[in-house]
Amino acid sequence: METTVLSGATLDQEVFDDWDILDIPIPEIPYVDPVTREAADLFLECDRIDAMSHSQVRDTALLALLARIEVFETTVPEPVKNTVLNTALKMV
Repeated sequence: METTVLSGATLDQEVFDDWDILDIPIPEIPYVDPVTREAADLFLECDRIDAMSHSQVRDTALLALLARIEVFETTVPEPVKNTVLNTALKMV
């Protein structure tokens, strides 16, 4: 019986064959650069905070979001920023 080693654990080949991992569909996910992903995350975080009731938790989340927006604004060059934001808006 052949044994397969995965991260320090061993599995018998017949157990491994029973998993049928090849039958699991893998969705095709397009690559999104990290800057566009961050912009999309910022938009989603805005929506999430808008949906929160007024509380100290919301205020804290809003301050954290504003800090992230400030980093985005100061890090991303101006000529690229509009393209990134437009692409991110299409994603969300």
